[in-house]
Amino acid sequence: MKFMTKCILLSMLIGLVVVNTQAQELSKAEKKALKKEAKDLYKNPAKLKILKDAKDKANQELESNKKEILKLKAAQHDFEQRESVMLSTIDSLSARLKRAKDKIKELENRKPVAAANPTVSTGTVAGVVFKVQVGAYKGGSIGTSNGGTDYTNENADGYNKHLLGSFKQYQPAKSFADHLERLGIKGAWVVAFKDGNRISIKEALGGTSSDTPKKDEVNTDGGK
Repeated sequence: MKFMTKCILLSMLIGLVVVNTQAQELSKAEKKALKKEAKDLYKNPAKLKILKDAKDKANQELESNKKEILKLKAAQHDFEQRESVMLSTIDSLSARLKRAKDKIKELENRKPVAAANPTVSTGTVAGVVFKVQVGAYKGGSIGTSNGGTDYTNENADGYNKHLLGSFKQYQPAKSFADHLERLGIKGAWVVAFKDGNRISIKEALGGTSSDTPKKDEVNTDGGK
């Protein structure tokens, strides 16, 4: 037991000497203090064991910390990769949004200008305007108009009805409604007005034009 204690003590002293000599030369007082501490440890194996156990525990914690650092570095790399993908996705979505806005602007610019004296043409009646309804909600109101011709708001039957566009022909209005559907505005559909009063699509088209919509193209929710 004494021989083992001497070996452990000698090992620790060599380690201390190596570390300290690498940092700086020991003074006489430091050497004397270390020798005294070594004698105390030699006489008290239990205290020496505590120091050894503490050293072993510190080494284990050091190894654990090294593994944790590796995990954190891996997580950081993964986060950076995901961030790069997200930024790329944001750029792609921004580009798609810009194209959609440009398409809407293009469609709006295609709207025919109302003539001073409208005349009857194929599929339309004088004074008839087609618009695209994008929503009908109860309660609250955001006004009757935003000051432009692209958006109008109709309050009728207890609903606030939101309308976009103003077309003299049915098909351009239907194409605009289909485009809004593809953009995610579900339920966009064409409605008709004559002299500011809502009328049925069939009445607006006279029921004889080749422009007359198919049955599944006409909203049947009672005019909401």
